[in-house]
Amino acid sequence: MDVRPEQLAEQLQRELKPLYLVSGDQPLLVQEACDAIRAAAHTAGYTNRKIFHVDAKFNWDELFYSGSAMSLFAEQNLFEVRLLKVPDKAGREALLRYAQSPAQDSLLLIITPKLDKRTKNTLWFKAVDAAGCQVALWPVEPGQLPDWINRRMKQHGLKPQREAVELLAELVEGNLLAAAQEIEKLSLLSETDEITVQIVTQAVSDSTRYNLFYLIDTALKGDAAHALRILRGLHGEGTDALALIWGLARELRQLLKLRHAVDQGQPLQRAMQAQGVWGNRQQITGKAVSRLSQNAMKRINLAIGRADQTAKGVCDGSVWDQLEAITLTLAGSRPVSFR
Repeated sequence: MDVRPEQLAEQLQRELKPLYLVSGDQPLLVQEACDAIRAAAHTAGYTNRKIFHVDAKFNWDELFYSGSAMSLFAEQNLFEVRLLKVPDKAGREALLRYAQSPAQDSLLLIITPKLDKRTKNTLWFKAVDAAGCQVALWPVEPGQLPDWINRRMKQHGLKPQREAVELLAELVEGNLLAAAQEIEKLSLLSETDEITVQIVTQAVSDSTRYNLFYLIDTALKGDAAHALRILRGLHGEGTDALALIWGLARELRQLLKLRHAVDQGQPLQRAMQAQGVWGNRQQITGKAVSRLSQNAMKRINLAIGRADQTAKGVCDGSVWDQLEAITLTLAGSRPVSFR
């Protein structure tokens, strides 16, 4: 059953399905949908949670073994299968088999990146859709961001001026996580529910010294030493490494698209406009594209992928050491070995 994001809360209140599939490339939206499912499952007694990180070495029999073994203890189980890409043949067969006969006293939550039309026509996806619910989360486009911010502010009991909404949309530059954090802060700290341009300006400026966006912009400018200090400041403040990894990965995807367009002969300015680079970031973004070769960008992108695996416990190593190497290389420092 296809459930739109805005319908999910109502569906969860109505009944819990044995399977849920949440797909999308926007971390905040995926996280919030999954959190809603987890909360509903916990309320319904699914208190035993087990997470499966699927990589090339994953044994899909673990899913069936866990379902059989845990059912012996009369517990209700929440199983989470986290996919980094579309499942391989073994994964497709396993998910098809599971969807056709879900484990008793268990709820399966499958989390995947955005799925294309071809994948949605496969047998395993149709079986999951028939047995449970699938929630597809689409990115919020730049033109939709002000309305998204406005709705979210009102959900927090705020009454924003339109100009304040538009200013916040411009300041966060399409980053939903940053927008959500600023809205949460406004709801907690603002002395009034009437949100003006002045209130937004002050709230955002108070958090710009050591935040993710300042880190990325400083690295793009080529200021390696300053970027490293910001990263270490974020580490010291207890910032979640996965949030940094998401921001860096998002930036690298855009840089690679721009680098490819330029290598194909497209003027950089036109490429940035086509990619929706915000006007106040075009100078530093263009500087980074001119400084970094496509091979350098690909190395950084691969390193970000490894850091993501390290942060999730799939690979050994220090994720913060890896982030330092990524930051220095992005800033144009001499190439650093990624460990």
